[in-house]
Amino acid sequence: CSILFSVVFTFEAGLLQGHIDWPTIPIQIIFGTIVGFLICTVIPCAHWGEQLGAKLAKPGSVLFKIIMYSTLLLVMLTFMCPIITIFVVCVLNKAPFAAIASIPALYGTFFPFLITGVLLLLVLGDAIVALAIKCAKE
Repeated sequence: CSILFSVVFTFEAGLLQGHIDWPTIPIQIIFGTIVGFLICTVIPCAHWGEQLGAKLAKPGSVLFKIIMYSTLLLVMLTFMCPIITIFVVCVLNKAPFAAIASIPALYGTFFPFLITGVLLLLVLGDAIVALAIKCAKE
């Protein structure tokens, strides 16, 4: 799941900025995958989403999935957006931190990523969960 989001969000960020920085794409995807995996490993955001979804909707329903996925992504993106933005702008592009030292700069991709992420999970979420369960059993 982290790899999928990393690839999609990396290209989406490039499109939102008006250009894709092809030479740094592999590094951005690897870094994003690691950061996303660590965030979701340390913070039980999927569990929180499932609990909130179960309180507000019938488990398995579309509303349940929207609530569950939105919660997961809200938590994940709250940490991921500034970490990835700082890495890409300051480390990869060697810009000073002052270039992004504001909340709008750090969270400029938050809502587009949230919308894309929820839609992506609504389409592929069941397959991702099934694959994760299969991998956990092996």
